[in-house]
Amino acid sequence: MSVPAHALPETGPIDPFHGYPAWYTDSAGVQLELCLEGPLCLASGELPNPEAPVSPPGGGNFPPESFWWAGEAAITTDTTDALLVLAQEAAFTTEEAVNGEQIAFNRVRIRVNGLDFGASYTVTHPYGSAVFVAEDDGVGGGKINNTVDIGCFATPCSQADFGLALPSKPFLRWDPAVGPAAPAGFIGDPTVDHEVVGSPTGNNFFRVVGPNVGGPGVNAIQTNMFAIQGKLAGPFTDVPTNHQFATEITWMKDQGITTGFPNGTFQPLGSVSRAAMAAFMFRFSTDSAAFVPPAVSPFTDVPTNHQFYKEITWLKSKGITTGFTPTTFAPQMAVNRKDMAAFIYRLAGEPAFTAPAVSPFTDMTPTSQFFKEVSWLSTTGITTGFPDNTFHPFEDVHRDATAAFLFRFDQAFGAPPLP
Repeated sequence: MSVPAHALPETGPIDPFHGYPAWYTDSAGVQLELCLEGPLCLASGELPNPEAPVSPPGGGNFPPESFWWAGEAAITTDTTDALLVLAQEAAFTTEEAVNGEQIAFNRVRIRVNGLDFGASYTVTHPYGSAVFVAEDDGVGGGKINNTVDIGCFATPCSQADFGLALPSKPFLRWDPAVGPAAPAGFIGDPTVDHEVVGSPTGNNFFRVVGPNVGGPGVNAIQTNMFAIQGKLAGPFTDVPTNHQFATEITWMKDQGITTGFPNGTFQPLGSVSRAAMAAFMFRFSTDSAAFVPPAVSPFTDVPTNHQFYKEITWLKSKGITTGFTPTTFAPQMAVNRKDMAAFIYRLAGEPAFTAPAVSPFTDMTPTSQFFKEVSWLSTTGITTGFPDNTFHPFEDVHRDATAAFLFRFDQAFGAPPLP
């Protein structure tokens, strides 16, 4: 995976399902969501009923602790056990999952047994280095037991409070130069030790140096193998990375064509209103920014202070719409799939195209309204229809399907206007 050279850590909006931030973004721009179920999520082993769907906290099947990210490195010799635990963790002030008791923190924990009591040891890990004096372990030897947790521990944690747990350093992730690659949608697999990247100092290892740490006369132990958990966040809280159109919706967000809803959702199965469709196409087009909307609205139901007045009047100026009637636009009306085909065809400049004699879809005929436009969409690969070879022309077009249509348009032709 590629990541930006630099970014600011961010805390995602609180997800109403579980009451935690939907995601955390590290200083390298890697955004991870709370990993709750599945073999690549450590929390799945903490579920009261692993066979049942995850419930909200208090619903009987939510893990008492879970992770946006976790990394562990372990070293074992004949005399020493050393463990480094790194985490972006979600937990509760109570032993069980109770709504309202959610807390979050980032953790660095170092535990080493089998040391010489009173001796000094230097521990170096991807995020720093420190010197510890081995404590009495009660059985004639020494140990290190050090944990640093930073975050929100006083409930209820607000959005700002959850920000106290922001990752100050990049998340460690599997080294992409070393096989195998991380599973799709994840930055590692917690069941497989692997070399990593992400240390801001380049110290992508765990090392302990001090008297006899590895046995008599062995004064250093080290590993560069880590078990990493991290699930890449979808572009919105309701669009996971395995969503059918996650790539297309992510593209739409990255291009600034959509910002989603204020609560962090995209509502992929929601219908697209005519006003929203105008906004999507306006933002998709490269020549729209210079457009100056008219002083008098061409539509009686779109006043000049309408949220999308500029976008709707731009759509009319381009001939993409003539209105719902000659004087109205019906901005809140849902767009159906055949109408969306017509809008996209006009967005492309109505290219020369001869409709086929035989329909590509069983629920449309050559005499159907917008048959030419739908056929053009099919020929260009912008639509594939449904598995049963239908198009559902009168069905409201969903927001996720709109993302797919515009993404495929861009892949085929680039952003409009076309030459």
